[in-house]
Amino acid sequence: MSVPRTVALLGGSFDPPHIGHVLMASWALCLEDVDEVWLLPTFIHPFGKTLSDFETRCRMCELAISHLGPAARVETIEEELGGVSYTVRTLTALTQREPDVNWRWVGGADTWNQRHTWRDWDTIETMIEPLIVGREGTPTQAPFEDAPILPNVASSDIRARIAAGEPVEGLVPTEVTHVIRTQDLYR
Repeated sequence: MSVPRTVALLGGSFDPPHIGHVLMASWALCLEDVDEVWLLPTFIHPFGKTLSDFETRCRMCELAISHLGPAARVETIEEELGGVSYTVRTLTALTQREPDVNWRWVGGADTWNQRHTWRDWDTIETMIEPLIVGREGTPTQAPFEDAPILPNVASSDIRARIAAGEPVEGLVPTEVTHVIRTQDLYR
């Protein structure tokens, strides 16, 4: 009998993926006894947020985590499912596709603090075990008050900086910055 593998899911808009996302994925792989980390770009945002092209966001995610090796990858199931991306629907589909995987959910304290706004949160929490990372300036609630604290970096701030012509070096991986510039994103 084989030992089930543990996969940490890191979902988000990734518009663009930034250093905080990369640090969360690295932390989960290095310190949280998971076998793999999958980035799950949102296909259509459940709160109606306008997003850049899905394929472009996926490509930027691939570039952002490529240095982490084969244990980190981008999962496009939300595009396959189509329509609005709801975590409960994604988890159900992943569990049906890979029933022997132990699912973990890695996310920031800011997202964790908003979990009550998610569709069917009561069902989601029975399907996953959370791995919560703190963000500078965001309170982390019990039982995650000892979570590691990462820099306060947000994709919305990065988009605003780019639109204003300000530098984003140090906030997004170099390869992602190259895609943003060559495709003239967020202007």
